[in-house]
Amino acid sequence: ANSIIPSGMAFFVQGGASDGSITLRESIKATGGSYNGFRTTGTTRQLHVELGYVRPDSSLANADGVFALFNSAFSSAIDDQDVTKLINSGENLAILNDGHVLGLDARPVGDHDTVQLKTWNMNAGNYRFTVTPSNLSAASAAFLVDNYTHNATALSLSSPSVYNFSINT
Repeated sequence: ANSIIPSGMAFFVQGGASDGSITLRESIKATGGSYNGFRTTGTTRQLHVELGYVRPDSSLANADGVFALFNSAFSSAIDDQDVTKLINSGENLAILNDGHVLGLDARPVGDHDTVQLKTWNMNAGNYRFTVTPSNLSAASAAFLVDNYTHNATALSLSSPSVYNFSINT
């Protein structure tokens, strides 16, 4: 959203094909102000998908999550607006786009768009997807299609939707 990295905020740097370096100098520190970090503008449409493990006592343990951002300013090609998935040691959730495994996929708005989700390192048990939309048109329709059960579940585009599923052996 801006070029300021607030004090205490963590960040990752993704390099190109060759070695690189980053230098942070005392002289480039910003003074004063209140920064919101990397918050997107209010006009960017988004889907936030969280993967949770449902414990035996029915409480939820967060496992992973991804974002799909939609704005006509984004490119359909994989570029610097997209973020490669950082792999967890446990359960993983990612967005697949053109052979790339992403944690954040920034793409242009499409009439008939598909966000492909990939999970791996899953254990036998009960899980939950929570899909939270932001700035999406309620006049549109969205579905979560489970390729294992072949079920399609309608998703709300104005409030969070929950999809429970189980992993067996």
